[in-house]
Amino acid sequence: MEQEKKDLCLECGLCCRGNLFNAIPIHKSEEKLFNKNRIQTHWNLIPSVSINQTKHITSYKTVYPCEHLLEDNKCDIYHKRPHTCREYKCWYLSAYHKGKISYNTAINKIEEVKKIPHSQLNRLQKKELMTYPQV
Repeated sequence: MEQEKKDLCLECGLCCRGNLFNAIPIHKSEEKLFNKNRIQTHWNLIPSVSINQTKHITSYKTVYPCEHLLEDNKCDIYHKRPHTCREYKCWYLSAYHKGKISYNTAINKIEEVKKIPHSQLNRLQKKELMTYPQV
């Protein structure tokens, strides 16, 4: 029998290594958690019925591993990590927690993804891996 819900994130770390996203949205109040050289600000167009509205978005560049990711895939700001990091659950983690896939199946899939060259990972259009919460 499988152990009580093993921590799949500690075996993976792809989202924190910049393998899945070029950047993650963060709240303005979370900027102080990161190196200011990796913070970017931009506008997003929001489709609407009559007018294109814009939303000011601040994000943290994850092209390289997060500066808070430790060698054992733990986060050195875990208890005060950004909202996006707290809420994000990739498809494999969600499926594992819901009992739809086993720990071993999830690990095998993660290992397959880790073999994909970094330059190609950022081009993946796999919704199940790359959907993160909006801020």
